[in-house]
Order: sequence, then C-alpha cells, then structure tokens
Amino acid sequence: MSQSDCGVSQPELVFPLEWRGRIITHARRDDVVDEIRSFLRAFGASAPPVRGNVSSRGTYVTYLVEMTMRDRAMLTQVTHGLAALPGVKTVL
Repeated sequence: MSQSDCGVSQPELVFPLEWRGRIITHARRDDVVDEIRSFLRAFGASAPPVRGNVSSRGTYVTYLVEMTMRDRAMLTQVTHGLAALPGVKTVL
C-alpha cells in the first residue's frame, strides 16, 4: 500500500535544499568515517561528518552530515551511495 493510498501526503521538496542526514554505522569500522567523507566530497560537500551518539551497547555510531542537494537525483544518489558503503547500517 502506498502512502497516497493511506491518505498520507508528503510535502513537495523544493530544490536546492539543505539536507541534514544521519548515517548510522557499525562502531567497529574505524575507517567508515573516512569513506563517508571521501564519498561526500565527490558530491561537493565541504563539511566533514560530525560524530554523534553511540548506541547503548557501543555497537553503532551516528554521524551527522549537512550538505546542499541540487535536485532529487542527487539526493537519491547520495543517500543510496552512502547506504552501500561498507560499515554503514542505515541512512536517515
């Protein structure tokens, strides 16, 4: 069932937009932040990922990212590309 079938509407995104993402990573992957940084630089991001919370068991670490998305295609490429990096659990 799609969101439109449920009567839930999403606001239309207006590009360019400032994206504030959260990237949840496996804590044992020390190199994941370097991979995230390199990946984002390829899309023009200049601000480095900022380390956020660590899960209560120390299993996961959250990194916060802010960057400008030019269009929906870029948003999709960045979020899907980040999610495919080794050590990344999810992208929000």
